[in-house]
Amino acid sequence: MKSLILVAVGLLALQEVENPDYKRWATFKAGSWVRFKSEIENGGNKLAVPLETTMTLLEIDEKQAVVEEQIVNTMQPKDSPKQEKPKKRTLKATRKAKEGETKEGDEEIEVGGKKLACHWTEVSGPSGSVKTWVNPEVPGAAKIEVGLPSKGVQRLTATAWEKK
Repeated sequence: MKSLILVAVGLLALQEVENPDYKRWATFKAGSWVRFKSEIENGGNKLAVPLETTMTLLEIDEKQAVVEEQIVNTMQPKDSPKQEKPKKRTLKATRKAKEGETKEGDEEIEVGGKKLACHWTEVSGPSGSVKTWVNPEVPGAAKIEVGLPSKGVQRLTATAWEKK
C-alpha cells in the first residue's frame, strides 16, 4: 500500500499541465509583437532601467510557440556591438506541474497610453513571485512583475504592440 501511494505521488509530480507562457501567445499569429519598458522598485523607490525589450512571435502551432526576445540598451546606439543579440525561446504547450501558490483576479491597468481590462495571475514560491497581466489584444502580456526575495520588484510594462 505504501509503495502504491509513493507511485501515485510520483505520477502527480510528473503530470503535464498547460503552460501559461505558451497560452499567452496561443491566440496570436506569427509576427505579433509587444515592446516593454523596464523599471525596478525597491523600498518605494522606482528606477527606470534603460532597457527596451521586444518579444516577437516567430512560430506557433498546437505544440509550441517560438518567441524572439530582443533587449536594447537605450543608452547605446541600436547598431552598437555592445547590444545583446536576439534570443529565441521555445515555449511548449504543456510543462511539468510546478509547486507554488497561485492567485488570480481582474484589474484595469494603463499600458501604452490605454486603459485595458486585464486578467492577472500571480505565482509565489520560495524564490519570489511572478505576476502577469494579460489582455486579448496584447501579445504575450501587458505587464509582468517579478517579486525578488529582497522585496524588490522588477517590472516590464507594455508600451506598444501589434496583434496579427
